[in-house]
Amino acid sequence: MRTPDFVVIGNGRATVIEVDGRAHHGTTRRADDHTRDRHWERCGVHTIRISSEHTENPATLKELLHEDITRRLWPS
Repeated sequence: MRTPDFVVIGNGRATVIEVDGRAHHGTTRRADDHTRDRHWERCGVHTIRISSEHTENPATLKELLHEDITRRLWPS
């Protein structure tokens, strides 16, 4: 099992954040990513996958992550 890029913890919950570059577009790598995501889900941990292109605009990335992290860690 590979170490996640980032883990965010809050409100007694955790979320994994994976930044996917070009290497993640191959069929084998995509299957490996899917297997890893399922593993985390079985443990009760949601995975957020973002394309490396999103890292080029920090304001947009912050907005996207804030919404998803808030929804996962502090569900209403």
